[in-house]
Amino acid sequence: MWLISLCSKIDQYVKWWRGKYEGSWPPFHRFEGLDVSEAGSCERAVDFLLYRLLRAFDRFTAMCFCRAPLQLLRRYRERKYNKATRPAAAITHPEPVAA
Repeated sequence: MWLISLCSKIDQYVKWWRGKYEGSWPPFHRFEGLDVSEAGSCERAVDFLLYRLLRAFDRFTAMCFCRAPLQLLRRYRERKYNKATRPAAAITHPEPVAA
């Protein structure tokens, strides 16, 4: 169901772009020919704001992971994956074999 909705939205934008660029753009998209209206200015504004909101959230989470102390990130991973992570200092290497 959501795939049909997505295809419909894409076709709305393609119809809008074709009207804006007089059919010369986008040259690569196969227009499905669904009975859709062009994407209106209100719909484009809502889509733009939603896009910006999602991008801002994505940048915010990336910044949080960059700035967070390692101990806090380890606790987050333990909680997320429900298992304990070993700190790098606790990893032991096998003794070399004598020849």
